[in-house]
Amino acid sequence: MKRILEGLFIIGMIAVMAGVCIVPAMAAEVSPEGSFNLNNAAPEVTGVVLYESFIGNPIDTMDPQTEYAVMISISDSDKLSDLTNIVL
Repeated sequence: MKRILEGLFIIGMIAVMAGVCIVPAMAAEVSPEGSFNLNNAAPEVTGVVLYESFIGNPIDTMDPQTEYAVMISISDSDKLSDLTNIVL
């Protein structure tokens, strides 16, 4: 009996040193299930309007010597707080 225990101990140490994991013969196979959704759609620019000033009238033409205001309308299916910049 002592010799069997010594043999099992040696086999166990060899398995640990080799990095082999001893799996029980009766282990059941489990297939994990789950899902996730990366539904982070790109934001959409829905409108760009050029104004004479901050509270001015919308205009169609520009003068290079005049300062204007631009209002950009954006929609995002997630939330607007996750936007860091907008490129037109």
